[in-house]
Amino acid sequence: MGPDSQSRESRPWPGSKPGRWCIRVITAMGTAILGLGVILIVEHLHSRSAPPLEATCPLLSPQPHAFNSLMDEELSQAWKELRDGNVAYEPNRCMRQGRPNMIKVRVTRHRNLDLSVGLPNSFWVDRLKVSGTVTAKLDGRPDEFDISSLNSPQQALVGPYSDWLWLVTPLKSGLRSLNLRIIAKIRLSNGDTETKDVLVKATTVEVRVDRAWATKRFCQNNWKWLLGSPIVLAILGSITAHLRRRAKRRNRMIFLSPKVK
Repeated sequence: MGPDSQSRESRPWPGSKPGRWCIRVITAMGTAILGLGVILIVEHLHSRSAPPLEATCPLLSPQPHAFNSLMDEELSQAWKELRDGNVAYEPNRCMRQGRPNMIKVRVTRHRNLDLSVGLPNSFWVDRLKVSGTVTAKLDGRPDEFDISSLNSPQQALVGPYSDWLWLVTPLKSGLRSLNLRIIAKIRLSNGDTETKDVLVKATTVEVRVDRAWATKRFCQNNWKWLLGSPIVLAILGSITAHLRRRAKRRNRMIFLSPKVK
């Protein structure tokens, strides 16, 4: 037998020393379990710090109905916080074509305040919701009314009431309409503002015809056409010829009349 065979016979078999072999196996298993635990802990911490899947994947983003519900609730709460007020305006009015008229609207935050002071009996008073800042607009068809605002459309409701004034000139006769809008502001919790039409009224205006103003306006708007019209040129030529004949007749009568010494 050679030296290799002797060394193999002298090498101890693992089973000959069971205590040392068991310690090695237990140490290896403990190291594997510890490494697995470390991996699980790292994955858990990463999952907590990573953004949700809905934020990174737009296809899995939440539906907007939840946001709309929250917005509806906030708008409803903001609407309840508006105060009750009154508005005074004229529902019907009679005007004359081409003559400017003063239109006044009065808004107050005090429900029991008498708005008829300084206003004619034709004014009506309606209830409405008002905010700290209110916008009033008066609109009509551009070919029917010439409307000029005399103050700011948006005003703060300070004092007993606030007035809005417009200078309105009717351009066409007949029954016409003017639209009045009162707009309140609703403030949200994030600082944004939304608007709400708290009053929309269509006022009826009876416009009486003014022949002289209508003729004057027609001539002012169509003077180029009138000067170039054959009919007008013929009339002007006839008038010019008549004035010339009259002047010649007068000069002839003066020439033939006897001179007084």
